[in-house]
Amino acid sequence: MKVQREHLTICRRWPDCLCGDGCIDVRPAESKAARRILIGLMTATAVIGVGLLYLGLR
Repeated sequence: MKVQREHLTICRRWPDCLCGDGCIDVRPAESKAARRILIGLMTATAVIGVGLLYLGLR
């Protein structure tokens, strides 16, 4: 016997949203371009930090 499970969607603001069972998150999803820019900035920061550490220990 198969048990059918309901799809459970939780608001991204949960548990702070306090919107109850009728919760609808109306914010747009993050774009792939924004994610790539964020990863690029984090990588650049790490590379600059490693470079400065190298120069400082020289």
